[in-house]
Amino acid sequence: MKPDDPNEPDQATLRQRAEAELRRLDAAAPEAAGDVLRLVHELRVHQIELEMQNETLREARSGIEDALRQVTGVKEQLEDLVTLRTAELHRANDQALAASRAKATFLGMMSHELRTPMNGILGMVELARRRSGDPKIKEQLEKALQSGRHLLEIIDDVLDVAQLSESQLVLASHPVQLDRLIRTLRETIEPAVLAKGLTLRTELAPELAGRVFRGDALRLGQILLNLTSNAVQFTSAGEVSVSGRIVAAQGDAVRVRFEVRDTGIGIPPDSAKDLFEPFVQLDGSNTRAHGGAGLGLAISRQLARLMGGDIGVESAPGKGSLFWVEVRLAWGLSDA
Repeated sequence: MKPDDPNEPDQATLRQRAEAELRRLDAAAPEAAGDVLRLVHELRVHQIELEMQNETLREARSGIEDALRQVTGVKEQLEDLVTLRTAELHRANDQALAASRAKATFLGMMSHELRTPMNGILGMVELARRRSGDPKIKEQLEKALQSGRHLLEIIDDVLDVAQLSESQLVLASHPVQLDRLIRTLRETIEPAVLAKGLTLRTELAPELAGRVFRGDALRLGQILLNLTSNAVQFTSAGEVSVSGRIVAAQGDAVRVRFEVRDTGIGIPPDSAKDLFEPFVQLDGSNTRAHGGAGLGLAISRQLARLMGGDIGVESAPGKGSLFWVEVRLAWGLSDA
């Protein structure tokens, strides 16, 4: 037999130790069971809290889904309304454009129809004036000619408005000598200037004199004549001046600025902004005193913009006015 190990416990000792361990476990069991019960209770409390939170979340989600459905419905209604209003606006815009085209076409046709007989009337009146030997009759016929020419100018303005509104007016591109243009302007306006006892001054910057540009001399002359005629009309004493200079040059083009100054009645600031609108005049008293249909400045602005420029005014009541216009002209092939 194997001799006994003095350090190994015997069977009796193991039994005693096992019984002692069992008694210890039995003594600790009530306390361990209490901990387990408390843990189970805490878990159930947490479970109930989670269930309550889940229910709250479900209710909140249901509310959000209801709100989203309402928002979607409102959105769809708004989209339908926008589509409907957009279609109505398109129809109204198409109708307005059609009416505008019809009006422009009518004005253009009537202007042509009026111009032909008006030229015939003016020709006959001029012929009668030349043949008449009675000074009084000559004077009366001259007044008739002046009125007829004024009416013809209005007819021409109406035709221009019709063409511009329909974008039918096409600018020419021919050689332009600004010194000749200013000289023609002076010859045209000088009788009216002298008749009112005014002084007319014209000045071109040295870089413009004798130079050849390309552009629409007829329409540029029309703008300058309109501005200068207005200046003479609204000036009872003093002078009217016309000047021109280059304000910018780039590549094969230049931007030329013309200024027409007068010592006339001036324009209130709140009225100046409307001057370039069609059929706008300062007031009834000025209309009666100076005449005009209120088309010249509107036409001048549209022509200036067609020429790549613009037009404006600086004025104050009793201090005269400065009308300016800038246009884009191309360099000519040669100088005069």
